[in-house]
Amino acid sequence: MEVLDEPIEKHVEYIRKNESGDERWLHLRLIKVVKAEVPLQVFKAWDAYCDAGDVYNEAVEALDEALVAWRKACDVRSKSWRNLWGNARRYYKAYEALVEARNIYNKAHEAYYEAQMTYGETCNTHDVEIYALHRKECIDCRWD
Repeated sequence: MEVLDEPIEKHVEYIRKNESGDERWLHLRLIKVVKAEVPLQVFKAWDAYCDAGDVYNEAVEALDEALVAWRKACDVRSKSWRNLWGNARRYYKAYEALVEARNIYNKAHEAYYEAQMTYGETCNTHDVEIYALHRKECIDCRWD
């Protein structure tokens, strides 16, 4: 079972475009919308995991931008001695921004990891219900 955060039609389109022969055939044969109630805690944990992933991805981008700015400040600082004080200020300002971005990244990474663990634990807590649901709705499936 996989929680989708988009319409199933988009996932089917993705399978058709990106998966190869046997894998494509199998996934298209087995994909279906779950009709019964999946435990609400699973969806809540999934949403929290996705939200943490979004924040983490933003932190990665911000860290990359800060690193580029710091490297640029390093280059300017090492090449030009005419404006030593101004270049040093730009360098330290870029370095402080890099440190701040790294701290935000570390917190986002930790939150993302915690959300991932929570989602896994939630699925494990409800695995009996989820597997019973799978056996009920996917009678001919051999993936149990």
